[in-house]
Amino acid sequence: MNGLGKERFLPGSLIANLTLGMIILKKRYSIEKYLSVILITFGIATCTIATATDVEAQPGHTGNALYDFGHALPLPGFLLVGSSIYKHVSLFNESAPLEIISGFSMPKMWFYLIANVLTQYPFVI
Repeated sequence: MNGLGKERFLPGSLIANLTLGMIILKKRYSIEKYLSVILITFGIATCTIATATDVEAQPGHTGNALYDFGHALPLPGFLLVGSSIYKHVSLFNESAPLEIISGFSMPKMWFYLIANVLTQYPFVI
């Protein structure tokens, strides 16, 4: 799937995060948040489809180089939040154990993170 194909699934992560927050963390959101997620998803999907149509009209141009470079730019920003990342890794390690298979258990939050990544991975390759 090319870079533009990947973008078509990105708005779904807003909906997924909202839904998982409700299911796992038992959060309740205001009607404005639900409406915001729906409108943002609609806007991103509309712009992505319009951009894909424009790029497909240009022979030999995929748009992947700029797309991939744009994802590398924020990486140094993680240095600024390194202590927060370390703190959250510790919190994940301390979460309640979840037995996956008889005799094998792991911290619940790590399981949720891995499950989230694995279920979204097919849409970004």
